[in-house]
Amino acid sequence: MDAAHDPGNEQTRATAGGDFAPVSLESSLLDENASLLQELDAARTALRAHEDRLALTLECAEAGLWDWDPIHDVLIWSPQMEGLYGVPAEAVRAYEDWRLCVHPDDIVRAEMERAAALRDRLPYDLEFRVLLPDGGVRWILSRGRGFYDEAGTLVRVMGITQDITRRKAAEAERAAEHARQRAQWESTPIASFLWQAAGDDFTLVEFNPAADRLSKGKAPEFLGRTATQVYPDRPDILDCFRTCLAQQGIVRLESEYQARGTGATRAMEFTFAYVAPDTVLLQAVDAT
Repeated sequence: MDAAHDPGNEQTRATAGGDFAPVSLESSLLDENASLLQELDAARTALRAHEDRLALTLECAEAGLWDWDPIHDVLIWSPQMEGLYGVPAEAVRAYEDWRLCVHPDDIVRAEMERAAALRDRLPYDLEFRVLLPDGGVRWILSRGRGFYDEAGTLVRVMGITQDITRRKAAEAERAAEHARQRAQWESTPIASFLWQAAGDDFTLVEFNPAADRLSKGKAPEFLGRTATQVYPDRPDILDCFRTCLAQQGIVRLESEYQARGTGATRAMEFTFAYVAPDTVLLQAVDAT
C-alpha cells in the first residue's frame, strides 16, 4: 500500500454507470467550500444591488433613514440624512444632537406629538423646520414608529425623513393667493353670490358683504336655499345658471328685477360666471 494513501480519508460517490468510486474527503470539502463561497458572493452581490436601489430611491425622494436606541441614546443616520440636515452624520450621534438641529419654534410641538404617538404605540408623521449651518431653514417630514420589548418598554424608534420644503412653499403660496382672493371677495363693491350645482338646481353657498348690502341684510335668509326657491317666477335667471354651467363660460342678463328682500324693482345687470368644478358666480349690479 502506498504510504501517502490513507483509505480512511476517502468517501465514495456514484458514477454515471452506477458504480461507486472513491473520492478524497479533502476534494469533497473543497467543492463544498467553493459552493458556499459562490453562494456568499451571490448574496453579497444581491445585497449591494438592494442597497444601491434603496439609495437611489431615497435620493430621488430626497429622503433619509434614521434609527434611535432610546435606552442607550444612540442615533444612527443613513448617508442621505447629512444632506437633509446639512451636518455630517458623526455630528449627530445622540438625541440632544438632533434636538439642537430643530427650529426652536417647532421642537416643543414635535416632541409632544411624537411622545403622544409613542405612548399610544402609533406611527407618527411630524412636520418641522431644521436650522441649516448656512443660516437657512428646511422643512422636514419625519415618519417614525416605536418598537417595544415584551415588558412594553420602548427599545427602538425607526423612521424616514423627507425634505418637504418645496411642498411647504407651494402651500404657503396657495394660502397667500387664497387670502388675496378672499380679501378681494370681501372688498369688491359688486354684489356677488356663489351658487353650487345640485342636480338640475343650484344652492346658495356664500355671498359677500356687497351682496348683503344690496339685499338690505336679507341675503343670509337665502343661504342653503335653491335657485328655484329664490327665483320661482324667473325661469330666465334659472336658464342662465344652467347655460353657464353647461358651457363653462360667462352669461349676461339685463333685466328688471324685484328684489325678494326689499320688494323694490330695479334695473339690474346680472353676470353668471363658471367656477370649476360645479359652481356659478352670480354678480349683480344695480343699473337703475
